[in-house]
Amino acid sequence: MEQSKGKSSRQRGVILTSIGYQKLHRAKVNWEIKQNTRCTLDILSQHTGLTANTLSKIFSRSVAVDKRSLWVCFSAFNLDLDGQDYLSSFTLAYKDGQFSHRGINMNC
Repeated sequence: MEQSKGKSSRQRGVILTSIGYQKLHRAKVNWEIKQNTRCTLDILSQHTGLTANTLSKIFSRSVAVDKRSLWVCFSAFNLDLDGQDYLSSFTLAYKDGQFSHRGINMNC
């Protein structure tokens, strides 16, 4: 069987839930108040070692990131990453009825 040379259509990664986003956002705001400065993506990138692009994906909640990146971001604010803080992108795709199998989108 011939394999496609394009990108894999497999769903990967995790996305913050509203609970996880609120938790992270509160910690970020508290840090800004304590430091009396804004916590920009550049500052957070320097502190975590994650790229500004990855951090932007985490905070926008529109693109899945790997779980380790999410854990690193939470750790930067001394937060524990709990199961209620994120959903797998596979779970989201399944809930949206877009289950991908062998590159064919099937509405469930």
